[in-house]
Amino acid sequence: MPRRFLDMHLTEAIGYYKTGYTLKYISSINGFSISTNAEHLRKAGVKMRSVITKSPDGRASKIKARYDRGESMNAIARSLGITRQRVHQIVMERGRNRTPQEESA
Repeated sequence: MPRRFLDMHLTEAIGYYKTGYTLKYISSINGFSISTNAEHLRKAGVKMRSVITKSPDGRASKIKARYDRGESMNAIARSLGITRQRVHQIVMERGRNRTPQEESA
């Protein structure tokens, strides 16, 4: 029999979320999926936090500028100690431009 998201689950989820816990953590506590928890929190009028955090000291702008100058995502990631996927995410969020290598191809 499927479980139902009851008022007690919602009250608990709201409490955790408003004290700063992530949806992933809340899901591990109550056994419902992240999307189910998010849906019920939204319906209850809880203001959802942004998934994407701003990088410190304008780092995202610097990453995008380095990429636009032709530096590879791998090189940028290695120099900053972050993943290539995070560099890709930042570049895409800021409007990806073609690198000089891509333009000459």
